[in-house]
Order: sequence, then C-alpha cells, then structure tokens
Amino acid sequence: MFDFSAYIQNEWSWAVLALMAIFVGMSKTGITRMPKLAFVGTNAWFFLCVNFLKLPFQLFAWHNINLTTLAIDACAIPFVLIGAFVGIRLVKFLPERGFRIFTTIVTIISIIVIS
Repeated sequence: MFDFSAYIQNEWSWAVLALMAIFVGMSKTGITRMPKLAFVGTNAWFFLCVNFLKLPFQLFAWHNINLTTLAIDACAIPFVLIGAFVGIRLVKFLPERGFRIFTTIVTIISIIVIS
C-alpha cells in the first residue's frame, strides 16, 4: 500500500491553506454574492462530493474506518440532526447581510483556531 502520511508533515498547515483558499476563492468568484440558501445548498453538495471522494482513501489507504469508528459515528447522529435543524433555522432567520457577516467571521475564527 502507498503511505500517504509520509507526504503530510503538518496537517494543520494544509487545513489553514485550504480554508484561506476557499475563503479567497469564494470572494473572488462571486459565490459570496449568491443568495444565502443557494450558497448553503452549493456548499452542502460540494462537501458531500468531497467526502464521498475521500471514502476510498479512508477505507483502503488509511484504514481508519472500522466497526469502532462506525459505532462512534452512530452515536453522533442525534447531534448531527440537531445541528442540521438549528442550522436551517439560523439560515432562515438571518438576513442576507447578517448571514454574510456571520459566515465571514466564522471562517476567520476557523482559520485562527486551526492554525
């Protein structure tokens, strides 16, 4: 098997670069000018596709999906459902400008926390 971990020295640095690239790319391409529901829906589909593309690596290269991790994931399902419910309510509640400010602040905080 090919060992991907040999090529990843600092995971946090890759995460910071990815978040910064997403943030800059969204602001330059006009994605941030999308209506908030279209923006949220597009991001949901994007991350669904990215996570499905990661699945073969998780199973066959990194071997980090097993019965234990699936059991832990099953325990998280109620929290995921609560988060989805609260998130949908929050998106509908916030006005467009407030939503843009909120997403910008949360993105910046994420970059700072990860780095």
